[in-house]
Amino acid sequence: MRIAPNIVRGLAITQKDTLPNILGIGARYFEFRPAYLHSAIRPLKLIPDVLYFSHSAIPGMPYEQFLHDAVAFLVAHPNEIVVVQLRWDGVPAECAHPSDGDLATYLNNALAASNGALVAGSLDDMRSLTIQQLRDERKRLILFANADSFSTYTDQGNATLNGDSIVAEFEKITPQSQAGKPFTNLQCQATATNIPEAVAYSVVAANADSSCLLATKPICDSKTLPWVTANGGRLDNGELVVMMNDFFDGM
Repeated sequence: MRIAPNIVRGLAITQKDTLPNILGIGARYFEFRPAYLHSAIRPLKLIPDVLYFSHSAIPGMPYEQFLHDAVAFLVAHPNEIVVVQLRWDGVPAECAHPSDGDLATYLNNALAASNGALVAGSLDDMRSLTIQQLRDERKRLILFANADSFSTYTDQGNATLNGDSIVAEFEKITPQSQAGKPFTNLQCQATATNIPEAVAYSVVAANADSSCLLATKPICDSKTLPWVTANGGRLDNGELVVMMNDFFDGM
């Protein structure tokens, strides 16, 4: 029990900064996996029975807090646009997924704090409206679920400690693979938690600085980010390109 928080920190925490700070240094796209607590834990009422970001079965940031902070940022910065994709990859069935009504309630409650300055935009809005039109229509919080985007992520390619296989997935990008997709998602993060030996070491050596997720970031970034800089021209100029990473840094 003494080292349990460090085990969770090492294997499940993928951002070290607060959301306002992450927004402040430039992040504009987020994936959020809202779900309720695991069915074995939920009846114990150890923490509030609300939606949390779920990394497997481990609860993280409350969804209500995420939306609150995003709305507050957009109200304070009236030209900015934030895109949020809701997904449930890897969330076990024992963590109940929200209903459409749950999601609508959370979103409407968050938008109410803007006093009409914001309305939710959709994936179709993002694809069909210009940036200025999105601003004019107050659709600066774009939120949708499970879009059919083109993503470079693969379980095998991103399970790496050195990033070479991530770059190899980048090299497979073609105009044909991007065609017709709402956006291209370049996933720069290594999922070292898919490597059993790395997980075992993180558990055995659990302390505040033993995260196998954080340890791979500088190694992978030194390869993935130069690739994006050098090869940006091969990406479809008419399509939104998202760079996604663990532990976001300003660029």
